[in-house]
Amino acid sequence: MCHTRHPEERSGEGPVAAIDRRRGPSLTLGMTGGGPEMTKSEAMTKDSGPNTKDPARPLSDSDLDLLRQHVGEAEKGTPGEIVVFVVPRSGFYESVLWRGGAIGLALSIIVWTVLATWWPGWGRSWLWSPWFGIALSGACALACAFLAQRSGWLFRTLAGRAMLAKQVRDHAKREFLDEGMMETVARTGILLYVSILERRIEVVADKGINAVVPEDRWIEIVDLIRRGIANEEMTKGLSDGIAACGEVLRNLGLATTGSDTNELSDDIRFGGD
Repeated sequence: MCHTRHPEERSGEGPVAAIDRRRGPSLTLGMTGGGPEMTKSEAMTKDSGPNTKDPARPLSDSDLDLLRQHVGEAEKGTPGEIVVFVVPRSGFYESVLWRGGAIGLALSIIVWTVLATWWPGWGRSWLWSPWFGIALSGACALACAFLAQRSGWLFRTLAGRAMLAKQVRDHAKREFLDEGMMETVARTGILLYVSILERRIEVVADKGINAVVPEDRWIEIVDLIRRGIANEEMTKGLSDGIAACGEVLRNLGLATTGSDTNELSDDIRFGGD
């Protein structure tokens, strides 16, 4: 079992679990100290993915109103705070840029060799010019580097599952902190985090919930969201996940504090590219 430490150290430890159903039901466990106490993740397995004509804002205004209402209903009568965060991607992935460029450079050598071999004759001296080689190599490297950052399949292939999982998980934890979810009175915040380009989902829950919620329950919630997005029904998937989180909060048996103040906005958050 591996051990990692959160940048902001606090007392208490909790499990971190990740699951990728493309590789079967294997479960990787670790420990984290301080910060968010529980992270569940899963890849969206269907290649079609969500309808993301505008990746920075893939939900309509009516969808946002519906989800905001569902968050309020799920939190009602509980001390919990549910935050939904959707981002087009969780990082720049500089290594993917370099890997794409390297592939482009290799392709340029193949193209140059084919041209030089199969296009002989007079007036072809420019093929042997160093300037042509430099221009061809640069163009191929830049084109492949651009495609590597923007093409979903190529991007995920070059990044690899381990890098995607770590980047998305780390970004979800940062958003958990930035949204002030550790500052809730009962420490019962739940973050539902969706990263579209990586096709990964993270659920991050604070220590007040983690101590009493079974491992399998979080995996079920992730799967509800994943199925909706894979079927191009992001709103339904998020609604089902929100409702399941509300059920978790109600089953905790924690009484609301004071007048059940809404400590965090119910609005759906979007991150930048």
